[in-house]
Amino acid sequence: MSKPAKTTDTQLADLNELLKVIESRDGFLEYHNLEAEIMNAWGELSDEELPFEWLSEVLAFQFMEEYTSQIEGYGNYFGPRMEWTSPDGVLMGLPDVGHVTKEMISYWVERAKSSSHPVMAARYSGLVIDLSKIVTERAPAYEIAEIYFESLMQISRERLQEYEMDIVHKLERALQISISFRKNHWLAQARDEIIAYQNVIDSDDALGYGGMAYRLLIENKKSGVTAEQEKSIVDNLERRLTSMELKTREGEVFDPWHFEAAAQPLANYYKHQNRKEDLTRVVNIWGNAFEVAIESVSGIIASSWLQHIDEVYGRYGFKDKSEAIAIKLRKAGKNAKNDLSEHEFSVEIAKDEVERIVIAFTDDGLETALIRIALQFIPKVDRTKKQVEGLLKSSPLSYMMLRHLMDEKGRVIAVIGPYEKDQKGHIIQQMAREIEIESSVYFNAVLEESINNLGLNETTLMEFISKSLVFKPEGLSIVKKGVASFFEKDFFIFASLIIPQIEEGIRNLQELFGGTVLKPNRDGGYNYKNLEELLREDIVSQALGQDFVFYTRVIMTDARGYNLRNDICHGLRKEVSRNHALRIMHILLCLALIRPKEQG
Repeated sequence: MSKPAKTTDTQLADLNELLKVIESRDGFLEYHNLEAEIMNAWGELSDEELPFEWLSEVLAFQFMEEYTSQIEGYGNYFGPRMEWTSPDGVLMGLPDVGHVTKEMISYWVERAKSSSHPVMAARYSGLVIDLSKIVTERAPAYEIAEIYFESLMQISRERLQEYEMDIVHKLERALQISISFRKNHWLAQARDEIIAYQNVIDSDDALGYGGMAYRLLIENKKSGVTAEQEKSIVDNLERRLTSMELKTREGEVFDPWHFEAAAQPLANYYKHQNRKEDLTRVVNIWGNAFEVAIESVSGIIASSWLQHIDEVYGRYGFKDKSEAIAIKLRKAGKNAKNDLSEHEFSVEIAKDEVERIVIAFTDDGLETALIRIALQFIPKVDRTKKQVEGLLKSSPLSYMMLRHLMDEKGRVIAVIGPYEKDQKGHIIQQMAREIEIESSVYFNAVLEESINNLGLNETTLMEFISKSLVFKPEGLSIVKKGVASFFEKDFFIFASLIIPQIEEGIRNLQELFGGTVLKPNRDGGYNYKNLEELLREDIVSQALGQDFVFYTRVIMTDARGYNLRNDICHGLRKEVSRNHALRIMHILLCLALIRPKEQG
């Protein structure tokens, strides 16, 4: 990225006026909306590149909070909102932290001091706290940490975020900053506000954040929670649980998950305190809520809930109750099979949009089209995560429950936990849905165009694949038979032949870079590592990229996704759809790009 142009006086005045308008607003400010508003305002003024101050504002609102990935160069809290792997295997992020300069850090320092809106002040000061040491090699000033902490607290006190989840995250960050800077008076304020906000959001039907204060203060050994505060948090959970139990006896109906929101932190607390009588009482109330509720729900839901409460009984050591649940579970499993039905949905996509994408992929010949297909159809984990977070905000209840995935016989093959505990499971399931739509529309259209007008056939595709380093000659003869099956539309045979060769290709890649492909067995010899084990290897992850590895798991080895490799190898799948075959083909094309350097 070239050095941004100097901002003229007029451009600076326009920016300051825009920021003044934004900061004068009451209520919620959403960071992604601010970025778009600033970009649009600049677009109305000029078609040139963003000058320095404008660029600094846009970058400030592009970063994602609570960053958990590991791209080198980013901080511990703010990271890219998008990740992808470049053609040479380097993990990239947007925004690129390399675009953040010392001058930009200084600009954010001044904006943090001058901003009148706590949401904006929190963003500027938070970035300075997280990135100063990386960019300037100097620790941030205490003054900026103070602005950050006070802004986070003000966001909570004045409820300046639309969703409870976002305020909880701000409070958690305030707690982290208090602990990090060892400021006991900040820590005391953070504890008080967490408890105060817990009281605001508490109700008998509180779900996802009913145990927020317990998690942040009692489970966190560095929180400095006082004995009085600890008792207050526990007593509050007890009041909620008792209130729901009494109201249930009087005929009021509660979703069993409302019981769980209060009971789970209490059970954890009493187990840790070795208070067996209290633990037994709480788990009995919790379990009974589910056992009563299953009488009025479908077989599928009943089966799911029973398996959940069976896991709860096992977790807390109530083996006798777990055995009783098994009897009910067998009955519910039979009913669940009868409840299974087929559902269809449609998505409207403009024809001209599909045509535009097809042209973009295929306008430079077959070789380039296949390379573009391989690189561009790898789903981005971070983008999928953002989609899940958006769905969580619009439909929070559905992301607080366990999801039990069943096969056609009503047997549970995978469980996805509540979002707070199982983000990965929800991301896998969402990615599988995205892939289905993308395959049936865009991928299919691009491939058909390549077949009809670019000469894609068995011969030209094998020419492309055979350039790869990871397919040996003996393997290529099998790949050729599989490719022929694809063009003959025998997708089950295609999958059965190609999936083992994909696994062998990744195994060859591991060996190519000096990794081991064997593991000791119980007989004193060695077995080959399977596909899932290979995908966990650092060599494979670095060579193919984290997005590709995650995507391959969704397609091949994870029961929360397609699980094609395991289902086909274990004889559990008797047919393969065209969309699934397209994804197997796509993984094959990606591996075909691993070539000697002179071939590109």
